[in-house]
Formats: sequence, structure tokens, C-alpha cells
Amino acid sequence: MADNLIKVEAGIEGEFEIQRGNLLGEDQFPIAKHKQTWGWGTMFFTAMGMAFNIILIMQGALLILFGNNYIQSILIMILSSILLGLLFALNGDMGRRFGIPHTVQLRAVFGNKAGAHIIGIIRASVALFFFGIQSWIVAMSMDGIFGILSSGWLQIAQFPRLFVLFVLFSAVQYLLMFYGYKAFKVAAIWGMPICVMVLIVALFMMRSQVGHWGPVWQQGSEFAAWGGGKQFLAGFAMLFGSWCTMIINFSDLTRVMKIDSKKIAVSGTLGYAVGMILAAVIGMTTLSLSIASGLGSEWNPVVWIVKFPNPFVAILILILVFVAQITTNPQANMLSPAITLANLFPKTATLKKASAVTTFASLFTFPWVFLAHQDTMMIYLSNVGAVLAGIALIMVADYWIIRKRQINFPELYNPTGIYHFWGGINWVAILAAIVSIVLGAKFINYGGTFISAISGFFVYLGLMKILSNNLTPIKSSLGENQLLAEKSKANFS
Repeated sequence: MADNLIKVEAGIEGEFEIQRGNLLGEDQFPIAKHKQTWGWGTMFFTAMGMAFNIILIMQGALLILFGNNYIQSILIMILSSILLGLLFALNGDMGRRFGIPHTVQLRAVFGNKAGAHIIGIIRASVALFFFGIQSWIVAMSMDGIFGILSSGWLQIAQFPRLFVLFVLFSAVQYLLMFYGYKAFKVAAIWGMPICVMVLIVALFMMRSQVGHWGPVWQQGSEFAAWGGGKQFLAGFAMLFGSWCTMIINFSDLTRVMKIDSKKIAVSGTLGYAVGMILAAVIGMTTLSLSIASGLGSEWNPVVWIVKFPNPFVAILILILVFVAQITTNPQANMLSPAITLANLFPKTATLKKASAVTTFASLFTFPWVFLAHQDTMMIYLSNVGAVLAGIALIMVADYWIIRKRQINFPELYNPTGIYHFWGGINWVAILAAIVSIVLGAKFINYGGTFISAISGFFVYLGLMKILSNNLTPIKSSLGENQLLAEKSKANFS
């Protein structure tokens, strides 16, 4: 073996020799097959846990405020979970096969240096803001608990006390990253089911206090009226679009899974469906109870729960908000920015160091601005899909249609190899991504997320088909892969 080569085991695909160099750091190594231990149950509860979070609970309320009724809102959740489960499995297949993170996966599509870095930074930036928003919501929950327990706590100025709690919870999440995937697995299997069951009991206790479930669930009320197609499409685009972040980096989870892609698709779809529907129902119910109790149409459940007249129920639910976020936020929103940062500086930045930087950076995301008004949150969530949906579908098109799952694995770590394209950038993929973002933003009020996804998918396919025989960098990257000729014939399994 040459001095600049190192032998690694890449998931179920076996052993390869890859180059040492600036594309190989501690966190870019593939995971060996014997370390891929997550089964369908872990996948189900992980998907359910990620879906059942405070942002989705808020989205349940926002769907009603968009003009949809509860039936339309639940239908949006079901359709989104089916679409997401399929796309997660499709885009996570490469990570499952080779045990690699999404930052390495991006190299085959966008280029092994600046191209992958640009897309990684875009995706990581969105995750960072989500991380900050959800951490701030937990700070609001903790502030509510302390305020109920001690009136003296409320004598402190509100913003300083919230910011201190924000910093403390961010630090707690950073500590969880030290235990990595093992901690995520335990949190998914045990934390989320308990949290859901207790929260449902708490909601029934709140209902008994108010006397009924409120106008959202009452036939004949203004909230029970069917919304139009525009409201349904806008809500669907907002919900689906906000999860395009996870489509892009789902390999960060599938790389530790031992089940095949079909089981990932089924268990992921079911997990997301259960988590999304529960989150939506709870969001709609808290909105409905807020209206029924005379506190207005409060879409942020924490704001209303803090004012609830039964302090025991209020504290119980606020604690559950903390638990729900600690089981969701690190793997959904800290992992991607940390891995992206480690990929930018593979020789110096480990995942733990990168997680520390991510935690610190999240303190400057100004989450209180996004949570100040429902319109601000709606605009942000809608724009996430417009930016990321096209990128996600470009990745799916490249792997499944252009390359037909044939990946030259060692070349992913070769600085000047076939995935170097033009100086480390695949300008064809970047151009398709730009087109998808521009079109998604232009039609943001007309299902911009889906416009972005469709345009990114077909523009990329069209350009690659036209240019594959005319441009040497593209032609080289699509050349027959002798190293994986046999393995790449595997079916979707």
C-alpha cells in the first residue's frame, strides 16, 4: 500500500483504499458495517422524535391561521410524511451504503471542494437558525417554570434572564454531542414516547380546566370552515419545505443504520407521520384552548401555557417542551453545522470542537426576532423550502438517475480526482441550484418550495444529459467505475 493511502471499511460496501490528505479528517471517515447498529425501531422513533418538536407544534397552529381547518391540516401532515419518508430513503441511500456523512456525499454532486462547501454552508446556516429558535423556545419554557415557582424571578428584566437560560440550554445540548449517536438512540427510544404520552394526558387536564376543546374542533365555527386551494398549497409548501434541510443531510443518520433502504423509507414515513400528526394536533389544540380561554389566537404554545391558571399543568407541559427539544434539536439542527465545519477544516476541527463553535454561533441567530410575530415565522419557514428543496432534488437526481447509484468511492477523497470538476466545483449543479432558488423565491406565494424542487430536478437532469458528452469534467465523473462495477449493480436494498 502506498504511503499516501489508507485502508478503510465503508459500510456494507466493504474495504477500499483512500487517499490521506485535506479531504480526510476524523469525521469524514466512513463508518464500518459492524458499527451500523440502528434498526427499524430506532429509525421509527428517531423520525417520530424529530417530527415531534416545538416548531412543528407551532406549524400545526399556523396551518389553522393560514385558513386551513383541522382535516386539511392533518392531511398536509400525512402527505408531507409520505413525501419526506421517500426522499429521506432516496437521499440517505449513499450514506447507508458507504457509511459517510452528507458533507462527503455532496462532493459527488457539487464538487469535492468549494462546491460541496458552498452547499454545506447554505444547509448548515438554516440548521443553525433552527437550532437557535428551538433553544430560545426552551429558554422561554424554563423562564415560565421559574416565574411560576418564584415571583422574584420575574423581577429580573425579561431579556437578560431569557438570554442566560438560552445560553445554558445551548450548553446542555453541546454536552449531549459528546455522547454522539448512542445518546441520540437512547433519547429517541425512551425520551420521545414518554414525552408524548405525558403531554397528551396534560392536554386532557387543560381541556377539563377550560371546559371544552375550543373553536378549532367545533363544527360550525369559523376555524372549522374549509380553506381554499391556495391556503392548502401554502401550508403544504411551508411544512414540507422546512424539512428539506433533513433531506439534504439524512446520510448523517443513515450511515449508522443496518436496515435496507426500503425499511428506512417505511419506518421513516410511519415515524414522521405519527410525530407530525401528534405535533399538529397538539399545536391546533393549544391554539384552540388559547382562544377558548380568552387569551387570543396564540400560535406559540409556550406563551399561552405560561399564563394557564393551573400551575401544575403549566409546569408539566413546560418541562415536556424541554425534554422534547433535548431529544430533537441536537441531531436535527446541531449535527449538520458541526459536520459541515469539521469538513471545512478536516485536519483541525473534530466534531466535538465544531459542535462547540456551532453552539457559540447559535447565540447570534437572534431567535427572538423570528418568534416576535407569526408572519415573520411563516416567511422564514416558507423561504427555507424555496432555498433548499431544489438542492435536495438535485442530489436525488444525480445519484439515482445520472449516476444510477454508481459511485467511485475512493475518488470522493481524491483532491484532484473525477469529482474535482472545475477546481472543486461542479458548475452545472451550482447553476441548477441557483435557478431553483431564484424560481422558488419568485413564486414563494404559489408553492415556491415545489417550484424550487421541480425546477432543480429537471434543470439539473437536462443540463447533465446535454453536457455529459461535451464537457470533459462531467464526462470523467460519469465514467465507468471499475472499482464498484459489481457492487453498484445492487438493487434498492
